[in-house]
Amino acid sequence: MASLFAGVFDPINLLPVPALKGVGFVRGVKRGIVSGLGIGTVSESLRAPFDPTNTHLETALNVGGATFFGGMFGGGIGHLTRKKAGKEFAEQSGIDDNMPGFEDLVERKK
Repeated sequence: MASLFAGVFDPINLLPVPALKGVGFVRGVKRGIVSGLGIGTVSESLRAPFDPTNTHLETALNVGGATFFGGMFGGGIGHLTRKKAGKEFAEQSGIDDNMPGFEDLVERKK
């Protein structure tokens, strides 16, 4: 249980979190699965050869667990941040609408 808790807060597992902000549940699950599979595969390829008690089942379960939990966390984060990211995007779009565009800059030089 302690290793599960430590794994959740391992910095390498938190790397894909900013990429999931505001994407919605389904896209978050897809991105989380890809991230979890990649991180799980890389970490197991580095860990497994040096563990004398390692089995193929353990490696498969570790990669599968990273993939599963990556998808679940990705979907949750994508869903929970969807509305907030949408508001931020709308605010930024409103700010950009009031900024001078390329055409305005060309007219000023004339």
